[in-house]
Amino acid sequence: MLLIGEIAEETIQTLQVSEIAYSHFSFMDRYELMPYYLCCDGVAIPSYYDGMPNVLLEAGALSIPVLASNVGGMKDIIENEVDGLLFEPGDLKSCVAALQHFIACTKAEQNLMGKKLQEKISNNFTSKQETQHYEKLLKKILDTTGHSHSVQMHPIR
Repeated sequence: MLLIGEIAEETIQTLQVSEIAYSHFSFMDRYELMPYYLCCDGVAIPSYYDGMPNVLLEAGALSIPVLASNVGGMKDIIENEVDGLLFEPGDLKSCVAALQHFIACTKAEQNLMGKKLQEKISNNFTSKQETQHYEKLLKKILDTTGHSHSVQMHPIR
């Protein structure tokens, strides 16, 4: 098991007395994560809250299956048991069930989940679409404030 980021001392103690082989690294820059993503069968994001985590988008773009808390942007992207697995935040039974489901999947089923997530990410989360969303938001703000400014945005390359 590869753990990246902050983990509770209780979790570290549990892992140390278990038979689970693990490595733990502190937070890393997204560019440093690439070799770690490529050695993972899946990525788990056990968050209590998250808007739109880069880890989800990055893992998905690499067709790595994601197991994530059913919160924020993660629940908006992942369709449970189709292109990822969701579990309730802070609910050990729900998390264990998602992990067991993932482990019970064949490698082909895991790969298919990852491919479906990759397709969703590449079709729906482009810089062009992000720019269009910001443009719509800014136009809406300007319309409600009575300003009649023209807004044109261009993606940063």
